[in-house]
Amino acid sequence: MLNRAFKCKSGFTLIEVVFALAVLLIGLVGVLALFPVGLTASKKAGDYTTAALVAEQVIANIRSAGYNVYTAGTYVLGSQGPPGFIDVDGPEDESAAEDADDLPEGFSWEAVVTDTNISNLRRVSLAVYWVDQLARDVPAGYRMENFVTYLAKYN
Repeated sequence: MLNRAFKCKSGFTLIEVVFALAVLLIGLVGVLALFPVGLTASKKAGDYTTAALVAEQVIANIRSAGYNVYTAGTYVLGSQGPPGFIDVDGPEDESAAEDADDLPEGFSWEAVVTDTNISNLRRVSLAVYWVDQLARDVPAGYRMENFVTYLAKYN
């Protein structure tokens, strides 16, 4: 009768439990290793989205100022520019000061306006720069995204 009691018992051996825990641990380590990668990708995507929003704001300011205001040349954040130009160092009018306050920290831009072969059409090349502390693949931790638009003079 004693032999029957032992034969009916079922369960896991110690080796089976250790093996199952090892498999579970390997799976958890793999999943946990993905978290830093996901956070880095999320931050990078957020920075590129912010750069696009900065470009949209700058291009809107350039377009609202018009063809005659932005002549061929280079315009950089922080220098004196035409009306509607964002000047972080101390703009003269309040609207430009509010625009400068809207610019995210660590972001700057440079716009190069050039005349094209087509009369009454100018090309605006806009570069948005930002600091990326997580960047290992770019020199000095800066990233840049380029945007292009055109200004037309309407008769």
